[in-house]
Parts: sequence; structure tokens; C-alpha cells
Amino acid sequence: MACLGKPNISLKEVKLEYFKAKELLSNISPDGNDIEASIKIFNKGSEVLANFFDKWKGKKINPTDEELDLLEEALDEASLSLNSLATNYPDLFSVIDNQAAQKSLKENK
Repeated sequence: MACLGKPNISLKEVKLEYFKAKELLSNISPDGNDIEASIKIFNKGSEVLANFFDKWKGKKINPTDEELDLLEEALDEASLSLNSLATNYPDLFSVIDNQAAQKSLKENK
């Protein structure tokens, strides 16, 4: 999770961190720290994706095919993970949080 503090994290780095978070949550009974760390990773990933979209829409970048593939994969995986969080840990990530996040994902897809 060290790269999460960097100002300019790449989509590739987000993907690696995302799968670390997903692994933490796949433990038979993850503790609160694992869940909170995973949520932080998902939030940072969402922030990076939003910044990427803003730059793309503002014509500041022209995404490569690899970036577009990573983007599509990230949006699909994020949707699944957010649904899982809302279902399994509603005290940390509510249904309302999930609905807002899912709406944002749909708008960017």
C-alpha cells in the first residue's frame, strides 16, 4: 500500500493495490484493520480513476489501449467489490455508500 501515498499513481499500480485489498477481504474472517485498509485502497483507486477520467475528458491525455483495458477491468472489479463490501460489512460501507459509488462507476463506464 506504499504507492497509495504517491501523488501520481498509475492505473497499473491501482490494479496491484486493488488485488491486495481483494485478497485481504477474501480471508475467512478479515479483521477490522483489513477491512478499513481495503476501503482506503478502493477509495484511492476511485480517486485515481476519477482524475484519469477528468484528464481524458479535458483532452489532457490520450489513453493507450492498455490503459483502456485496465480501466474497463477496474470499473467491473470495483462494482463487484463495492457490492461485496455493502453486503458483508454494512456498518463500514453502507447500502447508501454503495449506491453512490455504483452511480459514479456507471457514469464513468
